Parts: sequence; structure tokens; C-alpha cells
Amino acid sequence: MTESIADLAGISREKPLFAFLFAMLLFSLAGIPPLAGFFAKFYLFRAAMENPQLYWLVVLGVLNSVISVYYYLRITVALYMREPDGEPVAMSINLPAVLALLITAAATLYFGMQAQGLWLAAQRSVLGLL
Repeated sequence: MTESIADLAGISREKPLFAFLFAMLLFSLAGIPPLAGFFAKFYLFRAAMENPQLYWLVVLGVLNSVISVYYYLRITVALYMREPDGEPVAMSINLPAVLALLITAAATLYFGMQAQGLWLAAQRSVLGLL
């Protein structure tokens, strides 16, 4: 059972697909382009910048994003660059888990690449309600 970041050390050697998809999803959470997390943060911060009273919130959000990159990179470093301290932690990855990871990764890439189209569709749907 994986209980700490140290338990993930060296997983990329035994389960390279899992490590790659996990790292990609972490990069999306960190807001690295062209993944969906980047565009989510971009549009959120851009909308907040339209109101001068929310500038402090944008600064706080950007600082929080920078701090989160450190945390997510620690996990990625453990996946790829650390040696396990002893016996590697046994990870049972079954078909539903693999499918969930693949679908989530594909959606993260797709929504990252189609961010502008999704933004316009969301605007049209909201305008339709008014």
C-alpha cells in the first residue's frame, strides 16, 4: 500500500505507463501548458483580473500555484529519479484503474487542446440562459 511519497520511488521502472500518466496529471494540476489545468487557471485568473477589487486574489492564486509546483515536482522526482529504500511497494493496478487513468489523461489532454472552443461553448450556453 502506498502511504507516502517515498513509497513511489522508482515506480517508473516497474510501471512506466502509470508513472507517465501520473506525472502528466500532476503537471496539469500544477498548471503546465498545454494541459487542461493550465487553461482552467488561466481563464479563472483572467476573469478575476477584470475586477480591480480581485487583484489580491489573483496574486494569492498565482503564489499558491507556484508553491504547488514544488509539491507536484517532489512526487515526479520520486517517480523517476529516486531509488526505492528497500523492496518496492507492491501496486496492484487492475483494468478499471488503468481505464480510469487513460480516460482521465485523454480528457486532460483534449480539454487542454480545446480550451478556447470549450470557453466559447460555455459562454454561448450561459448567454442562452439569460
